[in-house]
Amino acid sequence: MHLRPMQLSDIPVIADVSAETQLEDEIVEFIAPHRSKYYTSYRDGFVRRIHARRLKPGWIYWVAETDHGDEPTALQKMRGEEELGGRLIGYAAWTRKGSRGEGDDVAHMSVLDAEFESCLAGLKSFYWDFFNLDWSMDPSKRAILTGLFAQTFGDDIFPEAWLLANVVTHTDYQRRGIGTRLVQWGLDQCEAERVPCGVESSFAGRRLYEKLGFRKFDDLRYGENEKETMAVMVWEPPGLEGRWFHKAKAAADILETGASSMLVT
Repeated sequence: MHLRPMQLSDIPVIADVSAETQLEDEIVEFIAPHRSKYYTSYRDGFVRRIHARRLKPGWIYWVAETDHGDEPTALQKMRGEEELGGRLIGYAAWTRKGSRGEGDDVAHMSVLDAEFESCLAGLKSFYWDFFNLDWSMDPSKRAILTGLFAQTFGDDIFPEAWLLANVVTHTDYQRRGIGTRLVQWGLDQCEAERVPCGVESSFAGRRLYEKLGFRKFDDLRYGENEKETMAVMVWEPPGLEGRWFHKAKAAADILETGASSMLVT
């Protein structure tokens, strides 16, 4: 298995991997309660969002692709098949905050073409969202999470950072270290640039991030009576441990204390 930058032609396959793998994810369950009934609409939503993000400056996608001779899946073994390679089995979506947030160039596209495609992709996403054409989604719930995400890594504490938006490994290839390798790419960038890495983690992903050295400084609460939570976590380069974490934790504690005081009064 190897990693490589995602090409625009990879998006349909990556959307398939995302839709299938995240079908039972608690965050996806919250924002897309009708995903099973309207599966095609649910899957096409990944195509639109990935396409729009990929064309924005500052966004970088890396994909994991199998090589010939890799360990076959359980189903391949049962059928007596070998791994022939060339299958996209996961990806990570990164965005860079700050002065180096230009991202990489979209392969085989001029700057003008990339800007035009980005504009079209953004308009398409806006059109679908404005008219609620994705029947798998609950627009109000998606708006709740979008608002929460906008507050997590503010410029006051995190003016420069890499943010991990998604890391997904196909269920047939999990527990092989693929997610670790996809995340490690970004951590290597952070170490080289001496900036932190931030992520909002579901319950399922938290163990991976903790193993890699991320620390939780806050919880995002959502759902009915805010019973569901996501962990807001940060990774800091060696020698800079605590530089961002302590400030972020203190700010989160102040907000939590203020919210508790309001409830009491």
